[in-house]
Amino acid sequence: SFFQWSLVGFPIVLVFLPLAWLFLCRLGGPLSVGRIQFTATQSVIEEERQKLGSISGPEKSVLTASGCLALLWIFRQPIQVGLFTIPGWSEFFAYPRFLADATAGIFISVILCLIPVRGGRGMEWKGRREFFVMDWRTIQTGLPWGIVILFGGGFALAAGMRETGLAQWIGSLLSGLQGTSMIIIFPVACILAVLLTEMTSNTATVLMMSPVLAEAAIELGIHPYLILIPTTIMASFAFMLPVATPPNAVVFSSGWITIPQMFRAGVFLDLMAVIIVPIMVYFLGGAVFQFG
Repeated sequence: SFFQWSLVGFPIVLVFLPLAWLFLCRLGGPLSVGRIQFTATQSVIEEERQKLGSISGPEKSVLTASGCLALLWIFRQPIQVGLFTIPGWSEFFAYPRFLADATAGIFISVILCLIPVRGGRGMEWKGRREFFVMDWRTIQTGLPWGIVILFGGGFALAAGMRETGLAQWIGSLLSGLQGTSMIIIFPVACILAVLLTEMTSNTATVLMMSPVLAEAAIELGIHPYLILIPTTIMASFAFMLPVATPPNAVVFSSGWITIPQMFRAGVFLDLMAVIIVPIMVYFLGGAVFQFG
């Protein structure tokens, strides 16, 4: 659940973030933070905020809908907190197994298409008058369908590998590693996840690797969570290339660093994460997820 993942993920962030800051700001480059000079004024953020103006009615509607969607995602299934259980809203329906995260997403999307703008008088936007917060034309041309198809393809690929037995077959090929120490298996799986996510999206990497790693863990006699959790977390540790994640691209676009500099710093951060993440998952995850 989200709560269990938080108990494992937040401590990892609390440990890794100060170490990453220390390396990047003090040891990772020839230019110290104190020597960096911004060309813009210190009030640039406030100036940009003032240009946005006050929040409009449609923006308030989207903000409210986004908050409701997040709550629907988090509380869809029951959440166990010690001896207390927070009931999930899907349990109030006759067939809760038919209600997924996509159900909540589609529901909120439909709601946005039904919320009127300014009491039905509409508003002027990009040369045309809009009467609802969301309309079909915006859905067709304004949404990044390439990203949606990329994620959907990743889900389809993972489901196909699982349903056809391909993941089980690949996992059976790794049965020869049975008896290998977890000290070797964990870092290798984490390094594989990092290398893949440097060239593909984090979600696609996790979706491709999860079925295979789960079957491999069963063949090796290891609890699947012991491999799945650290590799899933490591899929977010892509620091070597600008194309790995949008934050990397933003940093690279500043012009202060080159690709070789980013690669060298990223390699050190990834190696540091390969050590920290498996160790913390082994000790924290054992208490939270009951590896046994």
